[in-house]
Amino acid sequence: VRMLFMVLTALIYWISYKVLSGSPLFFQVATPVMSLPSQKAVKYAHSSLRPDEADRIENGLHGIMRQDKLFANQSITIDSLAIALQTNRHHLSEVINERLQKTYGDYISELRLEEASRRLSDPANLRYTIAGIAMDSGFNAVSAFNDAFKKRYHITPSRFREQAIKAKSA
Repeated sequence: VRMLFMVLTALIYWISYKVLSGSPLFFQVATPVMSLPSQKAVKYAHSSLRPDEADRIENGLHGIMRQDKLFANQSITIDSLAIALQTNRHHLSEVINERLQKTYGDYISELRLEEASRRLSDPANLRYTIAGIAMDSGFNAVSAFNDAFKKRYHITPSRFREQAIKAKSA
C-alpha cells in the first residue's frame, strides 16, 4: 500500500510539473487571432458613421472649439456638444476616439490647459489670478486645474507664469 501511495504521489508531482512548465504534452499554446491594433478597429466595426460625415464632425468640432471656445463652459457635455454639431453623441465620441486618439474628457481637458497656459503666459493677464484663469478656462476646481497642469507641463501654474513673463520681458 505504501509503495502504491509513493508511485501515485510521484505521478501527481510529475503531472503538476508538466502542466506548470507549459509542456505541450498536455496543451498547445494558442496563437492570438487578433493583435491589439485590430482590436481597436473592432470597437466601431458596426458603426454607421460615413467617412464624409466623420470629416464634417471633426472639422466642425475643431471650428466650434477654437472659435466659440465651448470647452470653457464648465457644464459642457458630450451630449450638448453633439447637439451643437448637429450629430449624435455616438458619432461624436467615435470621431474623438478614432481620429483624435483621445477620450472626450482628455480632449476637453487638453483644450482647457492650452487656453490656461496661453493666458498665463500673456503679460496682459497679470491682473487675473491663477484661480480666475483656471475658472475662465473651464475648470470647475482650482485643485483639479493644478493637478492637470502639473501633469501636462511638469511645472506648477505659478512657476509657469513666472517663467513665461520673465522670458517675454527679456
